[in-house]
Amino acid sequence: MEKRLDVGWKPPALRQWLSLATTVSIWLTALLIFIKLGAQVTDYHSITKALCHLPPALLAGSLSLAALSFLPVIARDVAASRLRQLRPSVHALLLASLCGAALDNAVGLGSLTGKVVRRRLYRSVGLEQEKIERTLSLIGQPFLVPLYTLFGSACLFDRASLAHTVQLGGGWFVAIGLSLLAAGGIAVALDFKRGDQAAGVYAVRNVPEILRLCLAAGALWSLLPGLKIDFLTFATIFAAAGSIGAASRLPGGIAVFEAVVLLVLWPQLAPSDLIAALIAFRGIYFLTPLLMASTALGVYALGARLDGPINPMHSPLAESAARLTPRFLGIEAFIAGCLLVVSGATPTFGGRLATLSLHVPLWIVEGSHFLGSLIGVLFLFISHGLFCRHRSAWWVALALSAASLVFSLGKGLAYGEVIFVVPLVATLFAARSQFRSDSSFQAQRASASLLFAIAVVIAASFAILTFAFHDMDFAGRDFWWQFEFDAQAPRALRAMIGVSVVALVLATWELSRAPRGFAPRPAPETLAKVAEIIRRHDRSDASLALMGDKSIIFSATGNAFLMYGKRGRSWIALYDPIGPRAEWPSLIDAFQRLAARHGGRVAFYQVRPTNLPIYLEAGLSIIKLGEEARVDLVNFTLEGGSRSNLRYALKRGAKEEFTFSITGVDQEACLVAELDAVSRDWLTSRRTTEKSFSVAAFHRPFVKRQSIALVRQHGRTIAFVTFMPTSNKQEATVGLMRHIGGAPGYTMEYLFTQLILALKDRGYHTLDLGMAPFSGFRALPLTSPWHRMGSLIWQHANPLYNFQGLRLFKGKFGPSWEPRYLAASGLVGPFVALADAAALIGKHFKEIGEA
Repeated sequence: MEKRLDVGWKPPALRQWLSLATTVSIWLTALLIFIKLGAQVTDYHSITKALCHLPPALLAGSLSLAALSFLPVIARDVAASRLRQLRPSVHALLLASLCGAALDNAVGLGSLTGKVVRRRLYRSVGLEQEKIERTLSLIGQPFLVPLYTLFGSACLFDRASLAHTVQLGGGWFVAIGLSLLAAGGIAVALDFKRGDQAAGVYAVRNVPEILRLCLAAGALWSLLPGLKIDFLTFATIFAAAGSIGAASRLPGGIAVFEAVVLLVLWPQLAPSDLIAALIAFRGIYFLTPLLMASTALGVYALGARLDGPINPMHSPLAESAARLTPRFLGIEAFIAGCLLVVSGATPTFGGRLATLSLHVPLWIVEGSHFLGSLIGVLFLFISHGLFCRHRSAWWVALALSAASLVFSLGKGLAYGEVIFVVPLVATLFAARSQFRSDSSFQAQRASASLLFAIAVVIAASFAILTFAFHDMDFAGRDFWWQFEFDAQAPRALRAMIGVSVVALVLATWELSRAPRGFAPRPAPETLAKVAEIIRRHDRSDASLALMGDKSIIFSATGNAFLMYGKRGRSWIALYDPIGPRAEWPSLIDAFQRLAARHGGRVAFYQVRPTNLPIYLEAGLSIIKLGEEARVDLVNFTLEGGSRSNLRYALKRGAKEEFTFSITGVDQEACLVAELDAVSRDWLTSRRTTEKSFSVAAFHRPFVKRQSIALVRQHGRTIAFVTFMPTSNKQEATVGLMRHIGGAPGYTMEYLFTQLILALKDRGYHTLDLGMAPFSGFRALPLTSPWHRMGSLIWQHANPLYNFQGLRLFKGKFGPSWEPRYLAASGLVGPFVALADAAALIGKHFKEIGEA
């Protein structure tokens, strides 16, 4: 009965494990494809030769089609905004469409998605949050219907080309094609049944995606002039490879997309030509738009720094675009690191090396090659610091970029690396003002996912090294010590050993150091200041800050505060900020900076739905926790059939000689000891201990600050409830709920009913009964996996925690149910923070001074 929230809940992992197993299966399958096909291609130089000899006309055609593929994305965004009555400015829509599409292509994971970009830019021009979310939900639909349409059309109208890749009879293709088109039709019919019945909805969801897929497929198709299959079949293969790549949860589907295309088209073309085309397409379609988007944001960031009324770039849109720049720079830095590390593992083009040998000594080439590779691995580690806006990361990235320009030319005239790094340097300069965090480089703690990604990059680089120099005897006695201009294999091996050592040292240091930062308990004067702020605002649940187990951070003016706890790297604020709403954004930003200085993640636990835009603007992800029961005291009545159980509890209580009263500890000197005895009996009967964080604990100074509702029988206290009222009687929140082990089953119903009636008589408006975890989760066709999982937990996890029973009890008093959410940073941050919050709640409450 106590306000426990998620106590006793253990996050189910079945769906997560299934998703992980699927993802890993795709990775392993792609790896096996590369191993199998790589064994048939033993000439690395034939690939580089094919790449260098791609005709400029083909490259120009591919680049043009890739650029045209963004037009359907813009058209989709325009149509979706009109359909949802959203009216962004032309600049906002174009910038959001181009940057969002570029980010989706290159990464498309977690907070690095086009949806995040569009949401932030649309909000900056003053558009309504509800319309923004409805528009984004329309834009973000999966493209199963386009895939079905392309594949079904190819099976029906291009059977001859498909027969070159799949050995099936014509009848099979007709059956498959009709089945896929029927599946697409069923999906459209379900859209109509769900209520989106306008034909425009179907058009917005699917037609632009079909056009985009065809144009993007054309960009790769144009690089494969010798292909023997028709375009419709190729577009189908392209779409299927893209969907499998997205399911792999790798950035841009890298390696998985290529593996699928290689597997299907391997017999159609020379392997070197096919691999060269895929490498060129990866640069044209994935990297080039990202560089252009980042440069555009850098221009806005530079414009936002220039003050004055004559500056057309000084606008809310420019400022919001500027705040997005560090995200893109972090991605670019990671890609630059990948390029430098892979470049260090591969041979330099012979002609360029010969040119260098005529003008520079050997030690410059050797040193540039080795140091350039080390700069690459440092880029990988510094990318997270750029993403988190650390000023020290900006300085390090700028120094690494400048050094890489020199070393890229010194090791082999690597113009491609220079072309990539120059825009990075320019954008770093333009966005300098966006890196405001003063935390040191040592505080930029790498996440486990980043370390895993770095390990994958290094492992892939070693694989490329062995492929490029497959005819070399790496175990030779003097192999390591060969220093000559044409001794490229020893040079690459030395560079990769250096990369591995540096990465291992940095990763070990990251994993071995304990989580930094300390969440101190508040001093008595701090609690006094908190109590004064609480008295001025209508948030009765804010009184949990007075329990003394949570740290406090104040706004710059001292008129608002956040209470928070820390576990591991999670810095978790309980509830929304308390204080003037105008000070919330700066207080939330200060809390994020505090966590960032110590390499932590931030989370806000049990935030209200009306405040979600503030957290979305802060770049946080949102998941639902459950619903909170709030009783409308003004309209509460005992009349009606739904209240019969409450009337029965009152009658039984009167018959059993129950007496109800509301008092305070200061009014009855011996009351604390009496309540302590009831509380200990309650804890013993449930074999548990006092909780903390979002659960009220029996802490005597905290109990003395509250009002207490008692039920006595024959002069003995058998149950009590503490509640935290606001000074203006707007609301009260239930804190402790305890009863002795032998109390009748209807005791708590009697106590709460009497409490509700008493508060109503005293003029209170609302009584907050606390949250029912996983309440209100529904598994609808378009709901997120988290909602489906929550629905399963609600239905089947009652043996672990009485979710339904908790809602059933609170529902007896006729409350309105208001959703509560968790806002946290990162892709898996919300789920890690939720587990850490559960651990904070389950942590044994310690009195001040207790060891």
